[in-house]
Parts: sequence; structure tokens; C-alpha cells
Amino acid sequence: MKNIIYKYYNTARSTTHILYSTILRNRYIFISIFIIILITLFYQFYNYYNSTTLLIESLNFNNNAFKHEMNNIGIIIDPKNKTLTHKNKSLSFNGHCNDEKYRTLANNKQYTYDMLSKHNISIPLNYKWNIHKPYLDNINILKSMFKPPYVIKPTNGIQGHDIYTDIYTNHEIIKSVKYILKNPIYKGIIVEQQLIGNSYRVLIVSNIIVDVIKIELPYVIGDGKSSIQDLINQRNSYRKKHNLNTTTQFNLTYINQQLNPNISNSLPMPPPMPPPMPLPTPMSSIIPLHKKIIISRIANSHNGANLHRIPINTIPIIHQQYFLLVHKLSGLRISGIDYISVDITNSKYSTKYSTKYPTKYPIYVLDINPGPGLSTHIDASDTVQKTTFLKKLSNSFLMLF
Repeated sequence: MKNIIYKYYNTARSTTHILYSTILRNRYIFISIFIIILITLFYQFYNYYNSTTLLIESLNFNNNAFKHEMNNIGIIIDPKNKTLTHKNKSLSFNGHCNDEKYRTLANNKQYTYDMLSKHNISIPLNYKWNIHKPYLDNINILKSMFKPPYVIKPTNGIQGHDIYTDIYTNHEIIKSVKYILKNPIYKGIIVEQQLIGNSYRVLIVSNIIVDVIKIELPYVIGDGKSSIQDLINQRNSYRKKHNLNTTTQFNLTYINQQLNPNISNSLPMPPPMPPPMPLPTPMSSIIPLHKKIIISRIANSHNGANLHRIPINTIPIIHQQYFLLVHKLSGLRISGIDYISVDITNSKYSTKYSTKYPTKYPIYVLDINPGPGLSTHIDASDTVQKTTFLKKLSNSFLMLF
């Protein structure tokens, strides 16, 4: 027994000696390998951190005209401590002056839809993707509930990131879901029936409708000699020069359909792809003179959508009451609520609370944003509008104290 133990001991000792000698002779190689491993691990951690950190626009008081209006009504802004002070009363504007509980709830799109549905608020038909079920099981359930086209997005996404529109085929569904699941920050996936209409953002501060913006999908107009890619580059250069958001997420499926109106929706097409994925052939197509091509179906100012202010006095009272009701249900003090409708200024396209047109043309709620960017509304203003808007915005903050 002692001989066997001694034999294994000598073998282990010899192996250790050989290994040590090998490392010593090639120490620079091993040191290089170790450094490469450390760099790789650091790079992966850096990418993971960035992928799990979503940019949420905070209340921005950097606009000089806005600060001037706030000072005029006696509100002191402390950017260091993130507080607003008025007549010895202080208010933290961290989290858009909203309670953390309601911010968290509003950031969950599935919860928002469930809550609104219980109160008879119009929402898109939707399905919560079950990550524990096989893809085809989810697809079969989805297609039994409502027909395409679909919108696929994360339940807690923001600023239009990772939203896939005009989804028809199983291939597109699976590819879009897989792409979203790659990002560990996302807590779930929701699939909606894609609706037809115009998108609107309603800014409400302390039960006051401060502003309503129509968000127009980004597009280019053909000149008969430039490709879509060239026209997009020109558009983005112009917007960047004027400090406006550029379009970086394109809908290749919809671009294809506009270029080839007779193409079948049943044919497999690539889903909309965010950069840095390469843009395929359609982007090099020459657009005929005066032809309008919508380049993205994501109606979001962060993706370079066009913004147009809607005068509040042109919106029917019943619609304004509807907006305030949705805001009240959210529990938020400041909200940016996204709606889709044919025309919110026309009482024909009404809400479920209208007695004249109860459900025929509903105004759908798409999202309740607990951290609306004020820059969206400032960017939609010309010089005259901006002064009027900033005065109204500043006065609405007084109601928070």
C-alpha cells in the first residue's frame, strides 16, 4: 500500500515539476494569454453592463428659456441635488417627480395593458410571450388570438429600442423574439396587433394637459437619382446639424413593400434591423421623383420622427377627459402617454366613453411613459410656440408643490 501511495506521489511530483518548468520556459506566452483572458473578460463585462443600462431621459432644465420661465414664477432649480424649490417647499425631480412604485408599474407594458383593460380603456390586442414554451406553441396561441401584422417589443423597453413592426411570418417572429431575448435587461416580450393610425404623445403635469404632439413617421422623398441610403444620409445630416435626433432603426420589410407594392406579405422578409447590422439591397434602390418612402415604423422622436404640435383647443373635450383619466389611473404626477388614432381632433374618432361613437373608432393607448422627455416637446416648437409652451409648462410645475 505504501509503495502504491509513493508511486502516485512521485508521479504527481514529476508532473508538477514538468508543468512548472514548461510555464517557466514559456512564461511570456502564458503571461500574454492571461492578459488576453483578462481583457476578454473585461470587454464582456463592459458589453453586459452597457446592454443592461438603458438611457432614460431625465427632466432637462438646461434649456435657458425654460430656466428663465421657471425663475420668473419663483421656482429655483438645483441641478446638483436634483430639487425644485418654491416658497420654502422642495421637491425632488429625480424620477420625473413620480413615486418609484408608479414609475416601476408604468415601465411594465404588460401591467399597463392589464390595468387599462380592467378600466375599459382601449388598448391593442396583445399576447404575452411565454419564454418557457416552445416557439411554435407561442406562435400557434398568438395566431389563434389575432391576425398579423404584429408588433414585437420588450415589456420594459424605452425610446423605441428593439421594437419590431410589420411582422407576418413565423421566421420573422422567431428572429425578432430571439434578438430581444439576447439583452438581459428585458424582463419579457409582448406581441401586439399592429394598428393603423397616427401616433400622438400627450404630456400631462399634475392633471394639466400641457402639450400634445403628433409624431410623424420618418420618411424620405425621392429625387429620381438618389438611393434610399443616400436620402437617409442627407436627412440625418440635416437633422444632426440642427441638433435633432437621427433615424437609426429602419424597417426593411416595409421599405420593400413600398418599393414593390405587389409583393406578398406571406413571403419571408428580414425583420427591421437596428445598426450596426449591414443594410441590404433595398437601401441602394433609386427612388422615383416625388415618391415618398417611410423608412421606419417606429413613431418615436429618439428615432428621428417628425414632430408637429396639436393645439389643445382643437381637441374635443371628451378626448381631453379621456387623456386625464388614463393619467389618473397611472398614479403618476408627470406622464407622457402615447396614443394611436386616425385623428384625435375629430370627435368621430372617439373613445369608449363617447355616447355618440362608443367603440367604432377608439383611441388606443400604446404606452404610459413615467419619464417623458421634455426635449420632444421643445423640439416641436418654433420661436413663438416655444415661448407659449414653456410658460404653460413652467406654470404646471407650480401645481406639483
